[in-house]
Amino acid sequence: MAASAQPSSGNAQPLQQYSLQVPSVNNYSGSVVMKPAEPDAPLFYFDSLNVTYRGSWGFGQSFSMGTSASGTIKFVGSGAGVIILDVTDPANPVKVSELSTRGLVDAMCFDEATNRLYVTAYFGGFEIWDLSDMAAPVKIGAAPVDGLPRGGIYADGNYAWVVTVADGLNAYDVTMPSAPQLIGHCAVDPNSLAWNSAKSGDVIYIALSDGGMAMVDVSVPQSPVVVETYPGTVYGVAVANNLAYVVSYNYGLRILDVSDLSNITVKGSCSIAGFPYRVQVAGNYAYIGNTDNSAGGVNVVDITDPAHPALVNTYPGYAGNIAAAGNSVAFTGSGMACTILDITDPASPALANTYSIPNFVGDIFVDGHYAYTGNNGFRVFDISDKTHPVQVGYNVIDGSIVRKSGNKAVYIRESMTSSNPVMVMDVSDPANPALLGQYNSPWMTGDLELRDNYAFVACWWDGVRIVDFSDPAHPVLTSHTMGWTSGGTPGVTYLYAQALDVEANYLYVLDYGPFQEEDTKGLYIIDISDIQHPALVTRFTAIQSYGYDLDVVGNFVYIADNYGGLEVIDVTDKSNPVACGYIGLPDGANYVKVVENMAFLADYINGGVQVVDVSNPYNPSIAGYYMRSGCFALALDVEGTDIYLADGAGGFQVYSTSLITGTKQGHDLKSVASASYPNPFRDELTIRVAAPFDPNNCLAIYNAAGSIVSTLMPAGQQKNETVYRWNGKSATGAAVCAGFYYYKTASGDACGKVVKAQ
Repeated sequence: MAASAQPSSGNAQPLQQYSLQVPSVNNYSGSVVMKPAEPDAPLFYFDSLNVTYRGSWGFGQSFSMGTSASGTIKFVGSGAGVIILDVTDPANPVKVSELSTRGLVDAMCFDEATNRLYVTAYFGGFEIWDLSDMAAPVKIGAAPVDGLPRGGIYADGNYAWVVTVADGLNAYDVTMPSAPQLIGHCAVDPNSLAWNSAKSGDVIYIALSDGGMAMVDVSVPQSPVVVETYPGTVYGVAVANNLAYVVSYNYGLRILDVSDLSNITVKGSCSIAGFPYRVQVAGNYAYIGNTDNSAGGVNVVDITDPAHPALVNTYPGYAGNIAAAGNSVAFTGSGMACTILDITDPASPALANTYSIPNFVGDIFVDGHYAYTGNNGFRVFDISDKTHPVQVGYNVIDGSIVRKSGNKAVYIRESMTSSNPVMVMDVSDPANPALLGQYNSPWMTGDLELRDNYAFVACWWDGVRIVDFSDPAHPVLTSHTMGWTSGGTPGVTYLYAQALDVEANYLYVLDYGPFQEEDTKGLYIIDISDIQHPALVTRFTAIQSYGYDLDVVGNFVYIADNYGGLEVIDVTDKSNPVACGYIGLPDGANYVKVVENMAFLADYINGGVQVVDVSNPYNPSIAGYYMRSGCFALALDVEGTDIYLADGAGGFQVYSTSLITGTKQGHDLKSVASASYPNPFRDELTIRVAAPFDPNNCLAIYNAAGSIVSTLMPAGQQKNETVYRWNGKSATGAAVCAGFYYYKTASGDACGKVVKAQ
């Protein structure tokens, strides 16, 4: 199903473009390594251990626009990607091609002479793409940048200039685009932030927001220098015919005579309400992107007489990024569309079309050769080529979180509003995902897990709803537990369900305690052996995490701490859980998934992908990482030895790791060790492992410190299970002390817990 056009939307505040400072990584044991830039792996503050970047589908919310000189081609920044549109006929835009970068695209320029597109890529520095054949873009170079490269990029022949947010301007020799060389730098104003700029001739005009504007002479690329400044506030700037057009919320539009930079004068001005944010000049008109819905969209100013500019029209909306040339103006804002205006009559822009663009990847589910996500619609990707995921299926139904069971996928919004559907999608034909039926949840929906034909939905203050979708056309509510009720007791009759997971006959629900006046924080264990009558077993309150997500494997609960860490809870005794392990991480952990003996975490901005060895849950340790990602690491899935990272506005990325074999998935481990009995024990323990009998495949017993105390050989087999027996003695024959012990096979396939009695 083709993507349908959707209207732009926004609020009345200026687009802040994720105004983040470069975070420090000094609190992390790994060092930041600046590696040589390569066309396929540009590096800026990227560091890795046992994790390798493979590829991405980078599309999301727009933070930039570009245009060819003729205006027939518009370059739409879409998250960590660019969509190339032919708007020769503005009413019928045609996608020529698209490209994915290593970070949010915040600025771009098209060098007509060389047919190269230069883009800044957030943490990824800048990239150079050959567009000689626009239908087949080829990345030919990239380079890291010292400072967030968000203020603008320009190219002229063998040179390129990058404006960073707070570090000034860098000059590069791009004679060899595969290896750009930094040749010059100019500090601008360390106390102001540069979000926009314009180039005319040998001068780059840098808008410094409340710091005014700086003019940098780049005629000698090796020695760029600030030659003049303009006081006041400047949020957007365009330059044409020795005139600089600057905009700000407190005065609207000013036209400056910059023919003599030593004597800048105000040529004319025009008051404009709202928040004028960006400006473009085409012919005798200035088109101003305004981020205030009540006064904005696109303000059209007649500049035929620069001394007396006049506001002649306004196209309503929210325009954070704008590109004007030829017979069209295109803009994007906080919504999910690029709006294309026909300016055949330049004073009266008319809506020609809206082109739908992706918005945000907050979750991803992988199964075989396909990945599924919600992003301004339900999307299916062919991931056979990990370096280049390709969207093959789309349905306009909006949502965020996806889980799959057979040929059905359950799909929900991550929403704090009411009336949210729990949708069942037919994915038997990946190219044509279709809605089969839905159950309407009256309240929030925020997390989702499937077991057989049941969907467990975390509804925050409405507790957990269990939906039976065995009849996908008519999913129905099976039961509802721990939802808020008037007069209820916090932590006893209701909770705030942030995240959940299902293991064996138990439902685990995480509540981070959003309200101090209500005592609800904890890990809740609910017996669902009778799924129509869930029964609370216990509430464990001694968690130290600001728990944001959890994964339960065997007898351990792994909690992603949004304050920065991974916490492990031992739930062998469901009525008496024990906090057993914790490790700090560089940033707030949003998501965790345990595969084999590794916990994979989406660790927001600083941490990217973090991998924690949990072979000994009492002593977790860092085993690998790739930090940072392209934007915001929010969730992930693991398939084989590949990691698929939901990266917010940056789409999703694919990483690989050698830390797991790829032969087992996280939830496969839950059935590997099927029984240990009696448990606790005094004289002898029988351990059955769900694996084919192999007389050479030993099983190791570990103490809580992670040391091997005994190694067992198979004692026999029962059907497809291998049986081991332990007499409670160490390898030397000495009786071990009472306490907690762990076991796993020599291949690392299973990890279980042994409780030895006195």
